Amino acid sequence: VSRRLLLPPDLLTGGGGGFGGQQPAAAAAAAAISAELATSSGLASPQKQQEIMSLAAGLSLCGSVPLNHAQRLAVSSVLCGGGVAAPYVLFGPPGTGKTVTLVEAVLQYRRLHPRSRILCCAPANYSADLLCSALAAAGVGVDEMCKLNDPRRPVTQAKQDTLPYCVFNEGLQTFSLDKGLREAARRSIVVCSTTTAGLLLPQPSSTRPSAALPIRKPGAPYPPATAASSSNWWQQQMAAVLRSAGGLFDLVVVDESGQGLAPEVLLPLRLAKPQVR
Repeated sequence: VSRRLLLPPDLLTGGGGGFGGQQPAAAAAAAAISAELATSSGLASPQKQQEIMSLAAGLSLCGSVPLNHAQRLAVSSVLCGGGVAAPYVLFGPPGTGKTVTLVEAVLQYRRLHPRSRILCCAPANYSADLLCSALAAAGVGVDEMCKLNDPRRPVTQAKQDTLPYCVFNEGLQTFSLDKGLREAARRSIVVCSTTTAGLLLPQPSSTRPSAALPIRKPGAPYPPATAASSSNWWQQQMAAVLRSAGGLFDLVVVDESGQGLAPEVLLPLRLAKPQVR
């Protein structure tokens, strides 16, 4: 991202007959402010840009789909630390290869950091299935990747090639969340929808008195607060399984984020380790 997006070029260079040329002190101050904004926003320095370009030129692809120069730069930017200070946003019109680029970034990060844990999400279930399919086609095995599904999702709606990565309740013929969480704790890559990722977060228990309690006498104390529901307790226990196994993720990827609401996209980011990509 060019620093010219932060302030007009005249303010940065002090050239021309504009405001920067007439007041060099103001131009210098503006340049300092722009540099500070660039640092806080995670913009690449000239040295980092050179590193990214060199890595992109010699990048050995993990996937079977070739990437153009812009896509290689995006993958290299992630590998060089893009997305630490702020989320790294990859945007473009439909059909320009955004998902392919994200998948390649995941594969490259996995190769560079073999012991890392990666979370791949999308707002729609089928979009998450596409991520799982692409990673599977690139050679990620069932011993490395787990596809989590909400038990309320019909099994028939899932892509057939993702089913080997899913966990089922054989008796009910549905997806199993509790077994899925245990399997996710053992896998290095977890794929799910953004709302399903929210099920991995601990849910706060309510301490407010229930509206169904009998009306108390004036001045009488409230009855003891009700305990958390059994379903909430079960969910927290299952989420603890994932977190206790190093469940926080080193890399979090959200595909099709523009198709989801902001709270949906923020859910998987809550599962990221501090200062992760």
